[in-house]
Amino acid sequence: MKILFVEDTSTQQGSLAFDLRRPGYTVDVVNDSDRAIELAASRGYKVIILDLMLPRESSLLVLHEIRESNRDVKILLLSEHDQVHDRVTALIQGANDYLVKPFSFDELHACIQKLLRRKFSQASISETSDLEPDNSEHTNRLIAELLERCTCDHGPIELVISEIKAAALLKRVSFELRKSAI
Repeated sequence: MKILFVEDTSTQQGSLAFDLRRPGYTVDVVNDSDRAIELAASRGYKVIILDLMLPRESSLLVLHEIRESNRDVKILLLSEHDQVHDRVTALIQGANDYLVKPFSFDELHACIQKLLRRKFSQASISETSDLEPDNSEHTNRLIAELLERCTCDHGPIELVISEIKAAALLKRVSFELRKSAI
């Protein structure tokens, strides 16, 4: 099974990649967000392990772009941030799970196994919209309560998500403009 590991710290790259290869995973390691997006779109990875603190570009933007190009890949975010707001934002942006550093390899391995057991994709969730009105209203109320509780100094979580989507759009426009200029 193929895993893409996106981490900028060389010590974590080496030790974690070594540990992941022991149970038989095939692991590609990158430290660059552009390369991570490129590989995620072009290779058959089952799981992407993405560090939240990448240099040069927001990992949430990288997460958004990977999720846009591949709805089925399982994405596990690693972070030192253990605030509810951080976890909720990552999950809403498309992460399948979130693991707080420091963690044991056994915990990481269990998270990977849990992700692989999940049979549905993001796309299949949106296709199953035959929820009864009562369940749908209840779900919407729970989401509204969660968003209300998950505010930060800069406003509600919705603002953060909008900023990430705007940044992704600007990056695409910039890329297309550079491509057309060549």
